[in-house]
Amino acid sequence: MGAAIGSKVIGLGTWKDTELHAIFSDGTWRRWTGSAWSSALVSGLDTSTDWHFTNFKGNYSDVNLIASNGSTVRRYDGSTVQTLSGPPAGIKFIEQFADRLFGAKDSTLHFSGWRDAGDWSSATGDAAASGWIEVETPDGEDIVAVKPGIGHVTVFKPNSIHELFGYSPEDYTMQPVTYEVGAVNNKSIINIGGALYFVHPTGIYLYQGGMPPSKDFSLTVQKYIDGMDKGRTSEICAATDGLKLYFYIPSRLLVYDLLHQIWNVYEDTTPNVMVGWNNTLYIGAERVYQPATNANGVNFEWITKPFGAGSFAQKVRWYRMYIVADVPIGSSLQVHLSKTIDGNDWTLAQTVTGASNIQQARIIIPVTTVADSNWVRVRFSGTGYVKIHEFTRQVREMPIV
Repeated sequence: MGAAIGSKVIGLGTWKDTELHAIFSDGTWRRWTGSAWSSALVSGLDTSTDWHFTNFKGNYSDVNLIASNGSTVRRYDGSTVQTLSGPPAGIKFIEQFADRLFGAKDSTLHFSGWRDAGDWSSATGDAAASGWIEVETPDGEDIVAVKPGIGHVTVFKPNSIHELFGYSPEDYTMQPVTYEVGAVNNKSIINIGGALYFVHPTGIYLYQGGMPPSKDFSLTVQKYIDGMDKGRTSEICAATDGLKLYFYIPSRLLVYDLLHQIWNVYEDTTPNVMVGWNNTLYIGAERVYQPATNANGVNFEWITKPFGAGSFAQKVRWYRMYIVADVPIGSSLQVHLSKTIDGNDWTLAQTVTGASNIQQARIIIPVTTVADSNWVRVRFSGTGYVKIHEFTRQVREMPIV
């Protein structure tokens, strides 16, 4: 999307879900016009660390996009970017909850006055006043993320999680969730549907309240977490487009389909920041781009696991095999079969050329070459965009003789 500006993107956010904004490593903040990046709304921004965005209306006439990274705090009012005066020096991870702004500095959680983004120092004892809460842990770790939820604010440290309940200083209560896991950084957390998904060096966790965080849903990709370079956790980032969860760990993109509860793994993608907007993922790397929606000319290959019976010596009679797939115009699909658990003994079984009517179409895969085999693997390959909705096999396990 547009030309590269600076060497990388260090912040991505959306204003009122109507405009995409980015901060680049040349210190400029720009707005996407629909065809190009605008001229700099402001320049000279700090580039030592990534920027975080949130929307807040409060006492403003319209929603403002607030950006923070531990240097100055800036706000976009729909036309210009200005410095937000009032927040404590060094505050970052600013979010909005219950008509206040919350942010962190070191191990302190700060909050603004009620509906007042510029009030961070009013007297205590007033329900509308600003203030701060010290989030102390035995290990003395600093806060690495602040995330709003339904009825509470969740505070992350590297190895602990805490929740702030209440709607005003007079009834705020901080409760620990766990002292066993936390988040690697502010970019590594996804907040969707009342659930928090986050990355810790020991796994990708889901926290829904009421129970300790669990990584059961991500055990399929646990080997990638175990094998990642733990010295590069600052590069980890995550986002959602509302349909899938995206977790970048050096150097793979792990994608979780919320509907079908399956994982896919992609390589050769190195985002620095990501954001979901209008059900589309936007990736900030050396420039901003979207995952390809028209993949014509792009080669792909998927190989299944070996399918067989309960014994290596037991043959399987393969009666039929089919897929339900989309193969649009400009795409192609080849299906190869193999009778071994590894190797390259592939036999072409089916070729499909893209057409406008191949949408959720049932495509038969002839099985004559593997009719009485111990094992069968299937290789799907081709070019362009191909979506397989279903893969079905009808077999009979033969007796061992």
